[in-house]
Amino acid sequence: RVLFQCACCKHIERSKRSKLSTLAPQNVDNLYRSVVRFMMVHVPACEHMPRNLKELSPKASRVVNERGTKKHWVKSAEEIGLRNGADRRSIVYCPPAK
Repeated sequence: RVLFQCACCKHIERSKRSKLSTLAPQNVDNLYRSVVRFMMVHVPACEHMPRNLKELSPKASRVVNERGTKKHWVKSAEEIGLRNGADRRSIVYCPPAK
């Protein structure tokens, strides 16, 4: 199962981290939405994230409104080997054949 975690606060005890510090998208189609939620909720609240990274967060709201972006995320995820798990409730990593 693939999980995504904030690199800036991953070393902090879980109970002391800001909300949504770890993402566990249920499938590749939800990856885009999960990352946007992370950008909108966790990034502004994370006390351990440098200011220059936080300043990138407002750009996420523009990404939400662009058409076709979700398709790009799904395609990109598949290109790097992310696939839906057999249960369709998780993402797994299957390295692309070379």
